[in-house]
Amino acid sequence: MASAPKGAPKSALSPSAIDAPKSIFEAAERGMVGFITRTVERAIEYNINIRDKYQRTALHWAAEAGQVEAAECLMDYGIDAMATECNGRTCIHLAARAGHVPILKLLLDGKPAAEQEVLVNQPDFFGLTPVFLALQRGEESQDAFSLLMDRGGRYNQQAPSTGKLLQPMAGDPAEQPPVKASG
Repeated sequence: MASAPKGAPKSALSPSAIDAPKSIFEAAERGMVGFITRTVERAIEYNINIRDKYQRTALHWAAEAGQVEAAECLMDYGIDAMATECNGRTCIHLAARAGHVPILKLLLDGKPAAEQEVLVNQPDFFGLTPVFLALQRGEESQDAFSLLMDRGGRYNQQAPSTGKLLQPMAGDPAEQPPVKASG
């Protein structure tokens, strides 16, 4: 085995040290189920619902990255699948925005139809629903949008806090002019 050049940083000698996640959040995002399991099981009382600086749980990171096995593992440990992060978004919002159908199925399957309808139409702090976020992404999230519509999604509903019709738009919603509700 070749050794690292003289004066090279220690990380050059050990690639696995570079690859090791620094937190359960990073492990969830990268789908490292073994790291998640070791982290939880080595602690006497591990808080699986721990939050990062964005108020996200590890499940938020797994959902956004499409890491189904990591999400299943976290759910098996009892993580709150309906927790909201700093923008009021659940894991369903993040999975919908990223177009991850398997994660959406994991989060929605087994719930009564009425509850699924509420979850897929739940607005974040900006009035945006998972359905809207999937629709906004266009073609790359078409399958996620279809799944959410099958689960009771409504893309033309009014945001409860603003009374504005939610319509597809390009770019950041904060940069868009308000849409007036007809009526």
